[in-house]
Formats: sequence, C-alpha cells, structure tokens
Amino acid sequence: MDHSFMNSFRIYSKISLFISSLLLVVVLTGSDSSTNIQTTPMDLNKSSVSNIPYSIRSSMSFAPHKAEIEKQLGKADITRRMKGYSYEIRNVSDGSHIFIMYMSSSYVSDIWRLTHLLSLDSFSKITIGESTVSDVKKIDLYFMKFNYSDQQKVATSEHKLDDDGVMIISYTHSNNTWIVNSIEHTKQDPSAFVAQLLPEDKEMLMEDF
Repeated sequence: MDHSFMNSFRIYSKISLFISSLLLVVVLTGSDSSTNIQTTPMDLNKSSVSNIPYSIRSSMSFAPHKAEIEKQLGKADITRRMKGYSYEIRNVSDGSHIFIMYMSSSYVSDIWRLTHLLSLDSFSKITIGESTVSDVKKIDLYFMKFNYSDQQKVATSEHKLDDDGVMIISYTHSNNTWIVNSIEHTKQDPSAFVAQLLPEDKEMLMEDF
C-alpha cells in the first residue's frame, strides 16, 4: 500500500478518534438565550479536553452542530451572540473554562480550554533541544501534542497568549522522549480566538495573572 496513503490514514484515524471522544465526553453546550447561569460547574477530568492545534483543526472536514452539542451536555453557563458567529463558555470544577466558537451556520469552529491566557514570559524557561513535552505541560495543562505520523516522529502544540497571539511549539521524538525542536510566536492568532471575545470574557482570563 502507498506509504503516503498510510500516513494520511493514520492522521485521519487519530483525528476521528479524538473527535469521537470529544463528542462523547466533552463536546460542549448550545443555548438559545443570551446568558445562562449554571450554579454547579461541570465535573470533568483534567484530561478530558485537549486543545487541537489550528493547523490540524482547520484541515478537518467534520464539525459538530450546536444541536448535537446541546444533546451531549445541556446548556452553557454563558452564551454570546455576535455578528457572524457566536460562542459559549462552560465553567469546569477545576477552575478552567471551556470555550466553543460557532460559525453563523451553528457548526463548531473552535473548542478551547484554559484557566487563563498565557504570556510570553510563561515560556521563558523552555529551551530548544533540552525542554521536554512534560515541561510544556507544566505551563499549559490542557494542551494537545499532536503527532503527525509514527514514521516522522514530529509533533506540535498550540498555546493562546494574552497579546492576542499564539505560541506554536514543535517537537521531535528521541530516546523515548518528546523534545522541543522549535518555538514560534505568532503575533496574530490565525483562529482569532482572543480577538473574538467580549472584553469582559477576556478579562476573566486575565484575572490574578
């Protein structure tokens, strides 16, 4: 069988498995009201939601509809309706927040979990060629290291920043360990995650940090 086909198949399988898990465990809520208050944060395991890098998410051909999301977990804590898009916020019992962005068609465009927006200084101790994926996890608990293929031994992760940008980290696999291979600070997040938030919602992610 063609080698490139096998690589593509492996990538598709990983994406499909992740989306299936997301739908069953963490796919978040829809709402018809402008704001909904839920007194008890949903109790999710910290490993239940991981943040898919934009380069991977933007190539996916599948996206759940808002109605499917609501069937899974009910109504959101907060729903915001904007021009051309909407988003929801669900508060989690560990203090994190899960955001779901919807296109005007009500299909999911982005899902992101975080306690707060990170700063450039957050990554000051990450050293290319020395730091490991475990070091990155200490900075961003909910990141997803996406392994492109078993043969290439490369992976990537993405981290939202408080300057509206994004940190993209690449890894290589050596001696059974994922080592940081490169760090890229993109001043403009291609997903425009932070730029789409209302000031009060962004402020919530800046508190105490």
